[in-house]
Amino acid sequence: MDSFDANGSPVGSPFQAVPSAMPSLEDPQYFADSNALALAAQQALRDEQERILAGEPRESTTGEQIRQHHEADHYRRNYRQLSPEKVKLVSSIKEQAEFLHLIIEMAPQGRQRDMALTKLEECVMWVVKAIT
Repeated sequence: MDSFDANGSPVGSPFQAVPSAMPSLEDPQYFADSNALALAAQQALRDEQERILAGEPRESTTGEQIRQHHEADHYRRNYRQLSPEKVKLVSSIKEQAEFLHLIIEMAPQGRQRDMALTKLEECVMWVVKAIT
């Protein structure tokens, strides 16, 4: 006879390791937030495609943008204060990565699984760097 924990997961299941801070997949707000981000990204892409198809020139790099680029803190010596939206986005990405990490760990041990985990870590690193 199988035994189950208080959450209904089988005892010994990798899903028992899911932190309580993880959003519930049954929470409608979780999907509303994720869907809103996805819809905003899709709309931005459609807008850019329409501008390109209409023959509008892309924004050119101005002298001011070049100056700001050269003065930028490329190695992040100084902390950048993030907007609440960016904090929420970074947090969501990291929570999703934690969940995916748990799923990947269910695969048989080996080089491919280790590479998948490394690539997931790298993916999160790059997307967070892009946001911040």
